[in-house]
Amino acid sequence: MNNELVVNKFGGSSLANTNCYARVAKIIGTHLGNNDWIVVSASGKTTDKLTTIYQLSLIDEQLATTELAELIEYQRSLLASVLDTPDNLIHQLEQDQLILDDKITTQKQARHSECEYVCYGEIWSAKLMTQLVKSLGKSACFVNATDILSLGERCVDLKHSYSRLEQSGLLYESGIKVVTGFIASDANGKVTTLGRNGSDFSASLFASLISAQRLEIWTDVKGVFSSDPRVVKNAIWFESIDWYQADAMARAGSKILHPETLSPLKLDDCQVIVRSSLQPEQSGTKITKTSGHTRAFASFAADYGLVENISGSVFETRHIAFGKDVLGNNQILIFPEYKRKLTHLGVQTVSIALIGYTNTEEVIQVEQLIGGYKQRIELARSCVLYILDEAISESKSVKIHASLVSRKLMGGVNSIDKSLCILE
Repeated sequence: MNNELVVNKFGGSSLANTNCYARVAKIIGTHLGNNDWIVVSASGKTTDKLTTIYQLSLIDEQLATTELAELIEYQRSLLASVLDTPDNLIHQLEQDQLILDDKITTQKQARHSECEYVCYGEIWSAKLMTQLVKSLGKSACFVNATDILSLGERCVDLKHSYSRLEQSGLLYESGIKVVTGFIASDANGKVTTLGRNGSDFSASLFASLISAQRLEIWTDVKGVFSSDPRVVKNAIWFESIDWYQADAMARAGSKILHPETLSPLKLDDCQVIVRSSLQPEQSGTKITKTSGHTRAFASFAADYGLVENISGSVFETRHIAFGKDVLGNNQILIFPEYKRKLTHLGVQTVSIALIGYTNTEEVIQVEQLIGGYKQRIELARSCVLYILDEAISESKSVKIHASLVSRKLMGGVNSIDKSLCILE
């Protein structure tokens, strides 16, 4: 197997319109090898639209059909503007519309799953990307991840997934492989998903399965920052960050990575880089396993679920943000998207703050700004997790961010506090 392969993941914001695809085409032309792999998310807000269509199918068939027609028109317009010869894909799109129309009509009787709707977003995106790669003079093939990735009872079955990959022959075929992110098949062979924003996870799974040399995650920001750059104006960009800190940030609600992204590569010799499709000439942020790359950062998230006395309760791996091995006392923290489905287990709604630090003085300053907290858990590699009863306000998060990253870099907390602001 060629371990010089690179897996490139492009998110929905990098594939939202014609200009986005033009930028991605340049990246493919200049950065990708002839046998590399591409994993794609659904274009723009397609997954949100498909979720809405599914929800409407349960209560208003006519409105669901109208929403679907609008989404199909967006997809048709995207095909026509990106490709010189889109006719074949437009025909396939129209066939998919008929299938989805039928699902809407029969929804109340057949009870189709949400996955049967949302899976089309990545399928459409991967088919379009395959044709785009071919239009650049490169060999490419479409890969439906449901034919490869297999979910076991509680997590992805890597052994079975590798067996399916090997049987597919893709490991031995030349050309760029374009893979649907986000989706997989369950133990019964039915389509399922890897959770919200799961295309990052798909990319790392394929990087592990093909023994890739590098995983490059292309997004619309420069890389990993000390806080959300969309909220904190003067957030600090990291050239590199510790692997454990990056993993903890993802689990604590940072949108830069899916929570499970790094798990499949924990034992692999695969470099992970977060890069910007808007600035492909920039090197991005390297997530490194070597020590000495711990950073000061602040990450906040609301609507997590705290479950106590979990003995006897069954949770899937994808439900759990931080397990009892971290929290102790037979407790776990559940991701927001699953918390709402597990209310029967006595889930308490909490907010969390994850703080990375470089010295203990920073931790003391942060705790003064946070005020009261329900629990304080010291994690590995200079991270502290706080469980809060209420969400931290954005203004308070800015002050905490300032206290962490500004003293050495910009001349003191007071001076930087005045320049920080919430972006509109």
